[in-house]
Amino acid sequence: MMPARILAFSREAGGAAAIAPVLLELKETAELLVLAKDYAKSIFRDTGLSPIPFPEFSDEAVDRMIADHLGAGIPDAVFTSATSLPQLDMTERYLWQWARSREVPSIAVVDQWQ
Repeated sequence: MMPARILAFSREAGGAAAIAPVLLELKETAELLVLAKDYAKSIFRDTGLSPIPFPEFSDEAVDRMIADHLGAGIPDAVFTSATSLPQLDMTERYLWQWARSREVPSIAVVDQWQ
């Protein structure tokens, strides 16, 4: 059986801290592509993950990252935080839309109420 392929993303420190423990568990049995920007990069690194900088969203950038790090095809799931304020960053929402347009399940973790 092929391991699950998961694309993960966070921008905020709190969001990264919320999803990092799950990603560490998944790392044992799944192929992970952990994308990060801003504050999340150091949180992921500090927890033992290897984030790839993802400064700006585009469908092409996501497709390229997947091809470069997971191989052909699409991931089995998209797993993100849900903490970025829309007026500051929309990457999480764009990733959810990207996943929906490809019929890939997406899961988001809210680490605080805003």
